[in-house]
Amino acid sequence: MTTSTLPDGRIRITLEQPGQMIVALPHLLGFRPENSLVVAAIGSESGQSLSPLIRLDLPPPEHEEAVVAYLEETFARHPGDGVAVVAVGAHPQHPPCELPHGRLIERLGIAFEKTGIPMPHPVWTPEIRGGARWRCYTDECEGVLPDEKATEFAALCVSQGRVTYDSLEEMARTLAPDDKAAVARRAKLLRKRREPMPLGACFDEVRRALLQARKGELGLSDDQVVRLADALGHSRVRDTCLSTATESVAGLPTDAEKLWLELVRRMPPPERAECAALLGYAAYVRGEGALARMALDNALEADPGHVLSGLLLRCLKAGIPPERVKAVGDPGQLGRLSTRFAGC
Repeated sequence: MTTSTLPDGRIRITLEQPGQMIVALPHLLGFRPENSLVVAAIGSESGQSLSPLIRLDLPPPEHEEAVVAYLEETFARHPGDGVAVVAVGAHPQHPPCELPHGRLIERLGIAFEKTGIPMPHPVWTPEIRGGARWRCYTDECEGVLPDEKATEFAALCVSQGRVTYDSLEEMARTLAPDDKAAVARRAKLLRKRREPMPLGACFDEVRRALLQARKGELGLSDDQVVRLADALGHSRVRDTCLSTATESVAGLPTDAEKLWLELVRRMPPPERAECAALLGYAAYVRGEGALARMALDNALEADPGHVLSGLLLRCLKAGIPPERVKAVGDPGQLGRLSTRFAGC
Protein backbone atom coordinates (compact mmCIF):
# COMPACT_ATOMS: atom_id res chain seq x y z
CA MET A 1 0.00 0.00 0.00
CA THR A 2 1.23 3.50 -0.86
CA THR A 3 -0.19 6.97 -0.21
CA SER A 4 0.26 10.26 -2.03
CA THR A 5 -1.24 13.72 -1.63
CA LEU A 6 -3.21 15.17 -4.53
CA PRO A 7 -3.03 18.90 -5.47
CA ASP A 8 -6.35 19.59 -3.72
CA GLY A 9 -5.10 18.06 -0.46
CA ARG A 10 -6.92 14.74 -0.77
CA ILE A 11 -4.96 11.58 -0.08
CA ARG A 12 -4.73 8.95 -2.80
CA ILE A 13 -4.52 5.38 -1.51
CA THR A 14 -3.02 2.73 -3.79
CA LEU A 15 -3.79 -0.84 -2.71
CA GLU A 16 -1.27 -3.06 -4.43
CA GLN A 17 -2.11 -6.56 -3.14
CA PRO A 18 -5.43 -8.46 -3.06
CA GLY A 19 -5.17 -8.92 0.71
CA GLN A 20 -4.70 -5.17 1.21
CA MET A 21 -7.75 -4.42 -0.91
CA ILE A 22 -9.91 -6.99 0.88
CA VAL A 23 -9.15 -5.72 4.40
CA ALA A 24 -9.71 -2.13 3.22
CA LEU A 25 -13.31 -2.90 2.27
CA PRO A 26 -14.83 -2.58 5.79
CA HIS A 27 -13.29 0.89 6.09
CA LEU A 28 -14.40 1.91 2.61
CA LEU A 29 -17.94 0.61 3.09
CA GLY A 30 -18.26 1.71 6.72
CA PHE A 31 -19.04 -1.82 7.94
CA ARG A 32 -17.70 -5.36 7.73
CA PRO A 33 -19.50 -7.05 4.80
CA GLU A 34 -20.81 -10.59 5.19
CA ASN A 35 -22.28 -12.84 2.48
CA SER A 36 -21.59 -10.06 0.02
CA LEU A 37 -20.47 -9.40 -3.52
CA VAL A 38 -18.31 -6.27 -3.70
CA VAL A 39 -17.40 -4.72 -7.04
CA ALA A 40 -15.32 -1.57 -7.56
CA ALA A 41 -13.91 0.30 -10.53
CA ILE A 42 -10.11 0.42 -10.57
CA GLY A 43 -8.40 3.64 -11.56
CA SER A 44 -11.71 5.18 -12.62
CA GLU A 45 -12.13 8.51 -14.33
CA SER A 46 -13.04 10.16 -11.02
CA GLY A 47 -9.42 9.80 -9.94
CA GLN A 48 -10.27 7.55 -7.01
CA SER A 49 -8.71 4.12 -6.68
CA LEU A 50 -12.00 2.31 -6.04
CA SER A 51 -15.01 4.22 -7.33
CA PRO A 52 -17.80 3.46 -7.86
CA LEU A 53 -17.86 0.86 -5.09
CA ILE A 54 -20.93 -1.37 -4.91
CA ARG A 55 -21.83 -4.00 -2.32
CA LEU A 56 -24.71 -6.40 -2.86
CA ASP A 57 -25.99 -9.41 -0.97
CA LEU A 58 -24.77 -12.60 -2.62
CA PRO A 59 -27.77 -13.54 -4.79
CA PRO A 60 -29.47 -16.93 -4.91
CA PRO A 61 -28.94 -18.74 -8.25
CA GLU A 62 -32.26 -17.58 -9.69
CA HIS A 63 -31.28 -13.91 -9.23
CA GLU A 64 -27.70 -14.10 -10.48
CA GLU A 65 -28.60 -13.05 -14.02
CA ALA A 66 -30.34 -9.88 -12.82
CA VAL A 67 -27.42 -8.96 -10.55
CA VAL A 68 -24.91 -9.46 -13.36
CA ALA A 69 -27.00 -7.31 -15.72
CA TYR A 70 -27.22 -4.51 -13.13
CA LEU A 71 -23.46 -4.52 -12.51
CA GLU A 72 -22.65 -4.69 -16.23
CA GLU A 73 -24.87 -1.67 -16.92
CA THR A 74 -23.54 0.31 -13.96
CA PHE A 75 -19.84 -0.14 -14.70
CA ALA A 76 -20.32 0.36 -18.43
CA ARG A 77 -21.45 3.90 -17.54
CA HIS A 78 -18.39 4.47 -15.33
CA PRO A 79 -15.50 2.70 -17.07
CA GLY A 80 -12.09 2.58 -15.46
CA ASP A 81 -9.04 0.44 -16.02
CA GLY A 82 -11.01 -2.59 -14.84
CA VAL A 83 -13.05 -3.86 -11.92
CA ALA A 84 -12.05 -5.47 -8.64
CA VAL A 85 -14.42 -8.23 -7.53
CA VAL A 86 -14.56 -9.78 -4.06
CA ALA A 87 -16.99 -12.48 -2.94
CA VAL A 88 -17.32 -12.73 0.84
CA GLY A 89 -18.95 -15.71 2.52
CA ALA A 90 -18.96 -19.47 2.53
CA HIS A 91 -21.49 -21.58 0.65
CA PRO A 92 -22.38 -24.85 2.40
CA GLN A 93 -23.50 -26.58 -0.81
CA HIS A 94 -20.53 -25.92 -3.11
CA PRO A 95 -18.26 -28.86 -4.06
CA PRO A 96 -15.20 -29.06 -1.79
CA CYS A 97 -12.79 -28.85 -4.74
CA GLU A 98 -14.28 -25.57 -6.04
CA LEU A 99 -14.48 -22.05 -4.72
CA PRO A 100 -17.94 -20.87 -3.62
CA HIS A 101 -20.00 -18.68 -5.97
CA GLY A 102 -17.90 -19.71 -8.98
CA ARG A 103 -20.80 -19.58 -11.45
CA LEU A 104 -21.66 -16.01 -10.41
CA ILE A 105 -18.05 -14.91 -10.89
CA GLU A 106 -17.90 -16.66 -14.27
CA ARG A 107 -21.07 -14.86 -15.39
CA LEU A 108 -19.61 -11.53 -14.26
CA GLY A 109 -16.40 -12.19 -16.17
CA ILE A 110 -18.30 -12.93 -19.38
CA ALA A 111 -20.46 -9.81 -18.98
CA PHE A 112 -17.52 -7.49 -18.29
CA GLU A 113 -15.48 -9.00 -21.13
CA LYS A 114 -18.39 -8.28 -23.48
CA THR A 115 -18.27 -4.60 -22.52
CA GLY A 116 -14.47 -4.44 -22.67
CA ILE A 117 -13.93 -4.13 -18.92
CA PRO A 118 -11.06 -6.24 -17.52
CA MET A 119 -11.75 -8.22 -14.34
CA PRO A 120 -8.28 -9.21 -13.08
CA HIS A 121 -7.95 -11.47 -10.05
CA PRO A 122 -11.52 -11.86 -8.73
CA VAL A 123 -11.09 -13.22 -5.21
CA TRP A 124 -13.03 -15.04 -2.52
CA THR A 125 -12.72 -15.07 1.25
CA PRO A 126 -15.04 -16.66 3.83
CA GLU A 127 -14.88 -13.52 5.99
CA ILE A 128 -12.94 -10.29 6.31
CA ARG A 129 -10.93 -10.79 9.47
CA GLY A 130 -7.24 -11.02 10.13
CA GLY A 131 -6.02 -14.58 9.59
CA ALA A 132 -8.78 -15.57 7.13
CA ARG A 133 -7.58 -17.06 3.86
CA TRP A 134 -8.31 -15.56 0.46
CA ARG A 135 -8.07 -17.25 -2.95
CA CYS A 136 -8.25 -16.09 -6.54
CA TYR A 137 -10.85 -17.54 -8.92
CA THR A 138 -8.74 -17.29 -12.07
CA ASP A 139 -5.16 -17.85 -10.87
CA GLU A 140 -3.40 -19.99 -8.31
CA CYS A 141 -2.64 -17.01 -6.05
CA GLU A 142 -3.86 -17.08 -2.46
CA GLY A 143 -2.90 -15.70 0.90
CA VAL A 144 -3.85 -14.79 4.45
CA LEU A 145 -5.56 -11.52 5.35
CA PRO A 146 -3.66 -9.14 7.63
CA ASP A 147 -5.34 -7.70 10.72
CA GLU A 148 -7.78 -5.19 9.20
CA LYS A 149 -7.53 -2.93 12.26
CA ALA A 150 -3.73 -2.71 12.18
CA THR A 151 -3.16 -1.52 8.62
CA GLU A 152 -1.93 1.90 7.54
CA PHE A 153 -5.25 2.45 5.80
CA ALA A 154 -7.18 1.70 9.01
CA ALA A 155 -5.05 4.21 10.92
CA LEU A 156 -5.71 6.83 8.24
CA CYS A 157 -9.47 6.24 8.48
CA VAL A 158 -9.39 6.60 12.27
CA SER A 159 -7.40 9.83 11.98
CA GLN A 160 -10.13 11.21 9.71
CA GLY A 161 -12.87 10.33 12.20
CA ARG A 162 -14.38 7.53 10.09
CA VAL A 163 -16.28 4.85 11.99
CA THR A 164 -16.27 1.23 10.83
CA TYR A 165 -19.15 -0.88 12.15
CA ASP A 166 -18.88 -4.60 12.71
CA SER A 167 -21.97 -5.30 10.61
CA LEU A 168 -24.59 -3.65 8.43
CA GLU A 169 -27.13 -4.18 11.21
CA GLU A 170 -24.95 -2.32 13.70
CA MET A 171 -24.73 0.61 11.29
CA ALA A 172 -28.52 0.63 10.85
CA ARG A 173 -29.05 0.83 14.61
CA THR A 174 -27.25 4.19 14.73
CA LEU A 175 -30.20 5.77 12.87
CA ALA A 176 -32.85 4.35 15.20
CA PRO A 177 -34.81 6.81 17.41
CA ASP A 178 -33.04 7.56 20.68
CA ASP A 179 -36.32 7.54 22.64
CA LYS A 180 -39.66 6.93 20.91
CA ALA A 181 -41.62 8.69 23.65
CA ALA A 182 -39.36 11.74 23.35
CA VAL A 183 -39.76 11.76 19.56
CA ALA A 184 -43.56 11.68 19.98
CA ARG A 185 -43.32 14.53 22.48
CA ARG A 186 -41.32 16.63 20.02
CA ALA A 187 -43.86 15.87 17.29
CA LYS A 188 -46.57 17.43 19.47
CA LEU A 189 -44.40 20.50 20.04
CA LEU A 190 -43.85 20.83 16.30
CA ARG A 191 -47.61 20.66 15.67
CA LYS A 192 -48.09 23.57 18.07
CA ARG A 193 -45.80 25.88 16.13
CA ARG A 194 -47.43 29.11 15.07
CA GLU A 195 -45.15 31.30 12.95
CA PRO A 196 -42.02 30.01 11.17
CA MET A 197 -38.72 31.58 12.20
CA PRO A 198 -37.28 34.38 10.04
CA LEU A 199 -34.53 33.30 7.66
CA GLY A 200 -31.77 35.00 9.64
CA ALA A 201 -32.88 33.31 12.85
CA CYS A 202 -32.87 29.96 11.04
CA PHE A 203 -29.25 30.38 10.02
CA ASP A 204 -28.31 31.48 13.53
CA GLU A 205 -29.99 28.42 15.04
CA VAL A 206 -28.09 26.02 12.81
CA ARG A 207 -24.83 27.87 13.36
CA ARG A 208 -25.21 27.55 17.14
CA ALA A 209 -25.88 23.83 16.79
CA LEU A 210 -22.82 23.39 14.58
CA LEU A 211 -20.67 25.20 17.13
CA GLN A 212 -22.03 22.85 19.81
CA ALA A 213 -21.19 19.86 17.65
CA ARG A 214 -17.66 21.16 17.14
CA LYS A 215 -17.28 21.20 20.93
CA GLY A 216 -18.67 17.67 21.20
CA GLU A 217 -21.86 18.91 22.85
CA LEU A 218 -24.76 17.03 21.25
CA GLY A 219 -27.19 16.97 24.17
CA LEU A 220 -30.01 18.76 22.34
CA SER A 221 -33.11 19.85 24.24
CA ASP A 222 -36.65 19.33 22.92
CA ASP A 223 -36.98 23.04 22.19
CA GLN A 224 -33.69 23.06 20.31
CA VAL A 225 -34.71 20.07 18.19
CA VAL A 226 -37.98 21.83 17.35
CA ARG A 227 -36.18 25.05 16.39
CA LEU A 228 -33.70 23.12 14.24
CA ALA A 229 -36.57 21.33 12.53
CA ASP A 230 -38.06 24.73 11.77
CA ALA A 231 -34.72 26.06 10.52
CA LEU A 232 -33.87 23.09 8.30
CA GLY A 233 -37.39 23.17 6.89
CA HIS A 234 -36.35 26.35 5.09
CA SER A 235 -34.92 25.18 1.76
CA ARG A 236 -32.25 27.90 1.61
CA VAL A 237 -30.95 26.90 5.03
CA ARG A 238 -31.02 23.18 4.22
CA ASP A 239 -29.26 23.73 0.90
CA THR A 240 -26.57 25.84 2.54
CA CYS A 241 -26.03 23.10 5.11
CA LEU A 242 -25.08 20.78 2.25
CA SER A 243 -21.87 22.79 1.93
CA THR A 244 -20.68 21.59 5.34
CA ALA A 245 -19.91 18.20 3.76
CA THR A 246 -17.46 19.76 1.30
CA GLU A 247 -16.00 22.58 3.41
CA SER A 248 -12.22 22.70 3.79
CA VAL A 249 -12.47 23.88 7.42
CA ALA A 250 -10.71 21.19 9.46
CA GLY A 251 -13.18 18.89 11.19
CA LEU A 252 -16.34 20.71 10.07
CA PRO A 253 -17.62 17.96 7.72
CA THR A 254 -17.22 15.32 10.46
CA ASP A 255 -18.79 17.47 13.18
CA ALA A 256 -21.69 18.50 10.95
CA GLU A 257 -22.36 14.88 10.04
CA LYS A 258 -22.50 13.99 13.75
CA LEU A 259 -25.11 16.71 14.22
CA TRP A 260 -27.26 15.46 11.31
CA LEU A 261 -27.08 11.90 12.69
CA GLU A 262 -28.12 13.07 16.15
CA LEU A 263 -31.06 14.97 14.67
CA VAL A 264 -32.16 11.92 12.65
CA ARG A 265 -32.36 10.02 15.94
CA ARG A 266 -34.25 12.80 17.74
CA MET A 267 -36.54 14.35 15.14
CA PRO A 268 -40.03 13.08 14.18
CA PRO A 269 -41.36 12.72 10.62
CA PRO A 270 -41.86 14.45 8.27
CA GLU A 271 -39.34 17.04 9.54
CA ARG A 272 -36.73 14.30 9.97
CA ALA A 273 -36.40 14.09 6.19
CA GLU A 274 -34.25 17.23 6.03
CA CYS A 275 -31.53 16.14 8.46
CA ALA A 276 -31.62 12.60 7.04
CA ALA A 277 -31.02 14.04 3.56
CA LEU A 278 -28.08 16.05 4.90
CA LEU A 279 -26.67 12.92 6.52
CA GLY A 280 -27.18 10.94 3.32
CA TYR A 281 -25.43 13.57 1.22
CA ALA A 282 -22.51 13.83 3.66
CA ALA A 283 -22.05 10.05 3.68
CA TYR A 284 -22.36 9.90 -0.11
CA VAL A 285 -19.66 12.48 -0.86
CA ARG A 286 -17.14 10.76 1.42
CA GLY A 287 -17.82 7.41 -0.19
CA GLU A 288 -19.92 5.60 2.43
CA GLY A 289 -22.66 4.35 0.14
CA ALA A 290 -24.30 2.02 2.66
CA LEU A 291 -24.83 4.75 5.26
CA ALA A 292 -25.90 7.17 2.52
CA ARG A 293 -28.54 4.76 1.29
CA MET A 294 -29.84 4.10 4.81
CA ALA A 295 -30.09 7.82 5.51
CA LEU A 296 -31.82 8.59 2.21
CA ASP A 297 -34.26 5.70 2.70
CA ASN A 298 -34.89 7.12 6.18
CA ALA A 299 -35.62 10.54 4.67
CA LEU A 300 -38.07 9.11 2.14
CA GLU A 301 -39.76 7.08 4.86
CA ALA A 302 -40.27 10.32 6.79
CA ASP A 303 -41.40 12.22 3.68
CA PRO A 304 -42.03 10.06 0.57
CA GLY A 305 -42.07 13.14 -1.65
CA HIS A 306 -38.71 14.53 -0.52
CA VAL A 307 -37.15 15.67 -3.79
CA LEU A 308 -33.48 15.98 -2.78
CA SER A 309 -33.41 12.55 -1.14
CA GLY A 310 -35.07 10.95 -4.14
CA LEU A 311 -32.53 12.54 -6.49
CA LEU A 312 -29.54 11.49 -4.40
CA LEU A 313 -30.88 7.95 -4.03
CA ARG A 314 -31.27 7.63 -7.80
CA CYS A 315 -27.68 8.81 -8.25
CA LEU A 316 -26.50 6.30 -5.66
CA LYS A 317 -28.36 3.41 -7.27
CA ALA A 318 -26.94 4.38 -10.66
CA GLY A 319 -23.41 4.18 -9.27
CA ILE A 320 -22.64 7.88 -9.80
CA PRO A 321 -19.24 8.49 -8.11
CA PRO A 322 -19.13 10.84 -5.09
CA GLU A 323 -17.03 13.38 -6.99
CA ARG A 324 -19.91 14.00 -9.38
CA VAL A 325 -22.47 14.76 -6.67
CA LYS A 326 -20.21 17.09 -4.68
CA ALA A 327 -21.35 20.01 -6.83
CA VAL A 328 -24.73 19.84 -5.08
CA GLY A 329 -23.08 21.22 -1.95
CA ASP A 330 -20.40 23.35 -3.58
CA PRO A 331 -20.02 26.50 -1.45
CA GLY A 332 -19.16 28.44 -4.62
CA GLN A 333 -22.50 27.58 -6.17
CA LEU A 334 -24.29 28.51 -2.97
CA GLY A 335 -22.64 31.92 -3.03
CA ARG A 336 -22.90 34.27 -0.10
CA LEU A 337 -25.22 32.00 1.88
CA SER A 338 -22.29 29.76 2.84
CA THR A 339 -20.72 32.69 4.69
CA ARG A 340 -23.53 32.37 7.24
CA PHE A 341 -21.51 29.60 8.85
CA ALA A 342 -18.26 31.57 9.06
CA GLY A 343 -16.52 30.85 12.33
CA CYS A 344 -17.76 27.28 12.69
